Amino acid sequence: MLLSVAAIFRQMMGHDLLRPDRDRHGALRMTEHARPILRGETTIELRRDTIQAAKGTGPKVRMLVSEEDAPLLSALKAKRRYLADQANAPAYIIFNDRSLIEMAERRPMTLDEMANIGGVGTKKLESYGRDFLEVIAGAVEDVHPMRRKLAGRNEGAVYDRLMEGVTNVKDLGSGVIGGVECDFLAFQAGEIDWQIWIAHGDRPYPCKYIVTSKDIAGGPQYSIQFNNWMTGSDAETGEFVFENATSATQIEAADLASKMSELPGHFKTGE
Repeated sequence: MLLSVAAIFRQMMGHDLLRPDRDRHGALRMTEHARPILRGETTIELRRDTIQAAKGTGPKVRMLVSEEDAPLLSALKAKRRYLADQANAPAYIIFNDRSLIEMAERRPMTLDEMANIGGVGTKKLESYGRDFLEVIAGAVEDVHPMRRKLAGRNEGAVYDRLMEGVTNVKDLGSGVIGGVECDFLAFQAGEIDWQIWIAHGDRPYPCKYIVTSKDIAGGPQYSIQFNNWMTGSDAETGEFVFENATSATQIEAADLASKMSELPGHFKTGE
């Protein structure tokens, strides 16, 4: 029995050899993965399609979404079928139809946007998010594993802000700060280098920072260590009162340049 054309296209989309092109009204186009096959450098085997035609008059793809989104929904379903076959699992274990329909309609372009699709939890985002983003958006930017874990969360924006201007990152293993076991990370940027220790566990929090100024003579370091970290209802406004336990004195922002000799000559305060 010969494979039907629809089965061939479906499996080719599952293998990411074909993708719908939105700029061409959903017309299918070959991907870079198809080039070695076209050149005869490699081959691909397609299985005999075992999908049976649905009985009755149930909804078809083109009735579930707009005509513009139908090709993308077909491609997403093909990718789901491919991943399900690879895992020897039913397709709904990957994503249910409602999730795929929402992907086709909203067209997420990043992991953060994908995390906001119904039915896409942390585990499925980690396991399948990139595969489905490639179907929707084509090339997907490489994301650090730690950033992937923050997809769809407010902490992701904090991560992005901290990484602005960073040119190198090193994972220095584990360390203990104040009796708390932490991940120890070091970052290099243009004018500063900084290190951070982040507590292990389900609710990670920063235990210590060290910032080194590279454009100041002597490379002074500034550090801060946190203890008894609290969030949510555990933290009460009345507890956020500064208590000066040293001989430190207050300096107005306008006087920083004149009273702190280690600041560079080009230092300026904001308005």
